[in-house]
Amino acid sequence: IPECYFKKLSMHINNDTLDTIYTSKTSPQRIVIDWLLGDTSTHSECENKFFIERYALAVAYLSTRDNPTYNSLKSLGDITTHKAQCSWFFVTCSGGYAGRFAIKAGMSTQWTFPTELTLLTKLSVLR
Repeated sequence: IPECYFKKLSMHINNDTLDTIYTSKTSPQRIVIDWLLGDTSTHSECENKFFIERYALAVAYLSTRDNPTYNSLKSLGDITTHKAQCSWFFVTCSGGYAGRFAIKAGMSTQWTFPTELTLLTKLSVLR
């Protein structure tokens, strides 16, 4: 995992979560990191101003899946790696930032809010 990911994320999440990302390959956070690393577009680069938002939205998306065994890189493929997060089917943006996170078909209505949602500073609607 690139050092820049840890540096960027450490400014926003606690050390326990960072440890989980590093040690657990099946945690939503680690799955998302692996997914971001496989993205060849500039949307997932540390230097991208939406990197933290992209990470948080992807973790939140995995947390809403009906079937926990579906939490994989394949499920993240549903949101299309190479597109900006504002084009993802469950996100509505305003001014380039996620303003709305909507639970859609195939997403559970009973899920634990991941702490990463707090990283979405422009989020005003959660449905």
